[in-house]
Amino acid sequence: GRSPSLAAMTRYALRELAESPDGFFLMVEGSQIDWGGHSNDLEYVIDETADFDDAIGEVYRFLKENGLDDDTLVVITADHGEEFREHGGWWHGTTLYDEQIRVPLVMRLPEGMSDGGERSGRRREPVQLVDLPATILRLLGLTATDASPGRSLLDPAQSDREPVRSFAQNGMQAVIEGRFKLITSQGEEATLLFDLEADPGEQENLAGTQADRVARLRELGVEWE
Repeated sequence: GRSPSLAAMTRYALRELAESPDGFFLMVEGSQIDWGGHSNDLEYVIDETADFDDAIGEVYRFLKENGLDDDTLVVITADHGEEFREHGGWWHGTTLYDEQIRVPLVMRLPEGMSDGGERSGRRREPVQLVDLPATILRLLGLTATDASPGRSLLDPAQSDREPVRSFAQNGMQAVIEGRFKLITSQGEEATLLFDLEADPGEQENLAGTQADRVARLRELGVEWE
């Protein structure tokens, strides 16, 4: 494996930051997972994911050993997924199927920073990373500006919550509302509609039989300029 490992570098960074009297911010990026995806090397992706998991362990160990368990916000997420031939291709940024856009989002809230809510739990409805800055600001007792995108994930589920949207570099757009997901392309080359509960692998395109739903979800998308 690589030397130093991501876990070792994380351990060193935490040791240095522990000297700060004003707290600290640390971002640990498992960038080599991405490189494994670029080269379509599943074994490398697995090895680097294990290294990233070890780095997470270093963070939690550090917090416990230094009495910072109840004072530190930990966020674990990713900016994209990776396709390994689920829909005939590989890499990322090329389609909007779930294997490329569905990522984990884990937040460990410190004591007293749960904004009156639970410190633990699971949200089943899809959210989007654009909501993360507003969520962190609220946890810190700060207010996002009106121009800031996204809404705090600490808000209870609301009927007027914006649908989840995702975009690809090639002009594709996805809109997810409830159990249904619409994928369209800028040039109208393809329209795909999936029922994510009945068909989580996104294999059966329902666009040809549910024109009304396609039209509604299309209206919720973003107009290309």
